[in-house]
Amino acid sequence: MKVLQICTGFDISFNGGITNYVRNISSTMADNGLDVTVLYSEDNKEEKNYNFKTLSIDPKLRPFHLSSVITNEDVDVVENVVKD
Repeated sequence: MKVLQICTGFDISFNGGITNYVRNISSTMADNGLDVTVLYSEDNKEEKNYNFKTLSIDPKLRPFHLSSVITNEDVDVVENVVKD
């Protein structure tokens, strides 16, 4: 099964908040055989070494979010990621 986690606002390696939960959940799912990709924004350019895939996008909205708009370029980017 393929899983896409969306972690908004910070780099996936940020040591706090929701990113801690996303890393832990994604790692656990990958350990259990799932094909996990985490999409995040605000890439800090540090090397990422996880047992799941990561994908950074450069959003137009700062902070990156999907819930308060009907459509924008960021939504289009995420839609293309999901389709791919």
